[in-house]
Amino acid sequence: MKRLSLPAWLPVLFIVWMPMSAAAWSIDPSQSQISYLSSKLVAQSHQTIVEDNVFESFSGSVSADGEVRLSIDADSVNTGVEIRDERVRLHAFDTKNHPQLVFTAKLDKSVDSLQVGEVVVQELPGTLKMRGIENKLTVHLVVVRNAEDTVLVQTLRPLLVNAADYEMTEGFEQLRALVSLFNIPQIIPVSVKLVLKK
Repeated sequence: MKRLSLPAWLPVLFIVWMPMSAAAWSIDPSQSQISYLSSKLVAQSHQTIVEDNVFESFSGSVSADGEVRLSIDADSVNTGVEIRDERVRLHAFDTKNHPQLVFTAKLDKSVDSLQVGEVVVQELPGTLKMRGIENKLTVHLVVVRNAEDTVLVQTLRPLLVNAADYEMTEGFEQLRALVSLFNIPQIIPVSVKLVLKK
């Protein structure tokens, strides 16, 4: 029987033509940050205090065709004060029953199609699931391909999340009462800086 020999370049060609879905982009948490601003109106002085808060544990990816998924560990919230962290987990996020915040969306342009140095500004419609409730949101993003294997995704302006849309009003009231505040506004500005690696 005659044996057929394969050309030496055929395995290379196969690798080049593998489905792009194999080349997903993943968030590098060490270079990324998810933060939000909280504000409170002090009863005695009627002074408004604004504080920066971060989530320290999150993960996510963008598939080759632009499917976005970001998962945030709600227990990883860091307000800068340990007792306040515990209260926010309990009363605001209810992390015992809802440990994850999940954002999903679809990019108009796949990350792989960006040229190195290319900058894209995009309004990205998506869905945020928090406390078991899903709501549609639009995020204004800047996407920059810094290198062949690195992409920066950053909010162009903060995403405004209404806590009332996620049934957090009662929890906010409990937080307010615990420290005798006049008011805690329920509109929360959220900022994101994500570095994606292939």
